[in-house]
Order: sequence, then C-alpha cells, then structure tokens
Amino acid sequence: MKINHVTIQTYALEETYSFYTDTFGLLGLNKQQDRFSLQIGSSILEFVQTMSNSRPFYHFAFNIPANRFRQAKEWLQKRVILHMEEGTDEVFFKNFDAYSYYFTDPSGNIVELISRQSASPVVEEPFGIAQILNISEINVTTPRLIETGERLIDWGIRPRLDEELGEGLNFMGEGDSFLLLGRPGRIWFSSDKHAEVHPVTIMVDGSKRIEVTAEGEVLLTSVETIG
Repeated sequence: MKINHVTIQTYALEETYSFYTDTFGLLGLNKQQDRFSLQIGSSILEFVQTMSNSRPFYHFAFNIPANRFRQAKEWLQKRVILHMEEGTDEVFFKNFDAYSYYFTDPSGNIVELISRQSASPVVEEPFGIAQILNISEINVTTPRLIETGERLIDWGIRPRLDEELGEGLNFMGEGDSFLLLGRPGRIWFSSDKHAEVHPVTIMVDGSKRIEVTAEGEVLLTSVETIG
C-alpha cells in the first residue's frame, strides 16, 4: 500500500509551516491563507487551518532509508528534541524489523521517523531531506473500530500479515505504509497523549479515499486514479 496524500487540521498553521520548511527544509507547496502542503518524498502532507476551537493532533510517520538511521538521528537532533521512552530516545520494533524515534511538531502532532530494515531501500547518499522517502503511517482513530476494519478489508486494505482485527492498534496495509486503526483514548507510544478523533482525509494507492469526520465516522470512496 502507498499513502499518496494526507490532509489534517492544525491550530498553528504559520508556526507549523515555518517549522517544516525552515527548520526541516521540506518543500512547501500551495501555500494559502488557510492551508499549505509539504512534499514528503513520494507523498504529500497537507495542513488545513481548523475552523473549530479544538486543538487537533495526529500521529504520522515518515520512512527513511534502511541504512541511514544513525545519520538521520544526528541530523534530527540538531533540529528537534526527541521523545524519551523508558530512558531512551530510540526504539527497535522487533515485529516490524524497524528503528524509530519521535518528536512533537508545533501543531502538537506526534511525528515518527522510521527506518524499516526489511522494507526500506539502502542508499549511498549521506542523510539529508531528500532521504525522507514517503508517509509511512497515519492514524485512523474512530470509535467504530471493528466495523471500519471490516469495511477496509472488504475494500482490499487488510491487516498486516492478515492478523485478526483487535481492540488495540491495528496496522492496516502492507509493505512500508500503514493506516493505524485504533479507538480514541489509547495512549500514543513515546507520549502522554491519548488518541482523539479529529478530521483527516487519506488517499492511498492512487484511487482510495478514506475520510474520518469530526464525529469519528469513516467514509470510504473510490476516486479517479491519480499519479
């Protein structure tokens, strides 16, 4: 599965734009008064100014090359403060054969850089912004967890390794990109934040649109193939 485009809301539009373009050096696209987009390798991440009084936040991850975890960490530590979990600022996920670290952006999002040892490419170039490959994960938080999971399966987006749907966090997809299907209230790893329902729109595989409404309803729509 490939995540093509993600649209999320923010209460700190200008600060977040400056952070990702100036501090990170990502390419900003389509900057407008109420929104902007970022080029994340082969993916697009779009931020839209929230029209409510809420402070929406999300968890998303970016893939980086399999052989650039250490270089990327040195690069990242010059720009952000990494989260600590059980006395360390990095983690190895054995089940995914992947190394990660986390930080918080100005919108309160929990951002992860992940180096998937089996799924991500090996590169010769030293780490830089060009080695942020794509959007690897985005949360789909809904109280209708099992119902949504079953609909995604019918739509061709299955749980990783065909695992059974559970009440915990379900990784929906394959390869190097996943929808993180879970209920509100669970605590995000490396954080004290509990998952909340906030609007998000996700385009995957060029033709599948997943939209989570403010009420936690999940809408699935097939669209004309992009890319």
